[in-house]
Amino acid sequence: MVTQSELEALLTTNLKIWQHDTFLSSEQLQQATNQTGYVTVGLQDALLDTGVQALSYARLNYFNALFNPLYGKLLLKLHISSKDNVFAFFGFKKTLDAPAFDMTESHAGFILYNGALYFSTGDGAIPSAHQQRTVIQDCDVTRWLVFKVEENKGMYYSLPYTVPFFDKDVLPGLKQGIIRKWSPVYQNGAVRPEDVAHYLVFFIRNSVGASKQMRLQFINYSEVYPD
Repeated sequence: MVTQSELEALLTTNLKIWQHDTFLSSEQLQQATNQTGYVTVGLQDALLDTGVQALSYARLNYFNALFNPLYGKLLLKLHISSKDNVFAFFGFKKTLDAPAFDMTESHAGFILYNGALYFSTGDGAIPSAHQQRTVIQDCDVTRWLVFKVEENKGMYYSLPYTVPFFDKDVLPGLKQGIIRKWSPVYQNGAVRPEDVAHYLVFFIRNSVGASKQMRLQFINYSEVYPD
């Protein structure tokens, strides 16, 4: 248990930035859509919807690029309505250009493409930029999950598994307990994002005439001092 003084020290002196957003206000958020795409921001909820026209997209981002993936830690809770016929990206991105599966601009985040989820990083290096992707096995993004992005590492929570234990009130017998934990760390060791400020970007686009949705419940960002 963290005491009040420890929490005060952490948030006011040990961190350069600490932000927890449950969408109580949309003043600092910017959105972009095309065709039938739309964005709705409400209390503890932000919805990105492509609508029914094929190749429609919706994007949500903070107005300013203030977030450094090399010194920051991003936690966010979201789910996507479907894994099929949809492209999605969420995480750090240097520009507001439309994300792509093979993008090499500086970024660190998750990509949903052709039904598979990847952790992706790009270094934006000049003259030859690179991208590295790591496929994430058995992650169901249609469930509510908490995702973490930190430098060139990504993971998600929760991964439920069953642990047997004896219940003293039920004898004899074996009771099953459901435990949730962080997934393994997916690390792109060869490619790291640039040491510059990035946007936080959430993007979804459909590839068929069907509505695809990304829904966010919260965003939490903390950044340590680089020195």
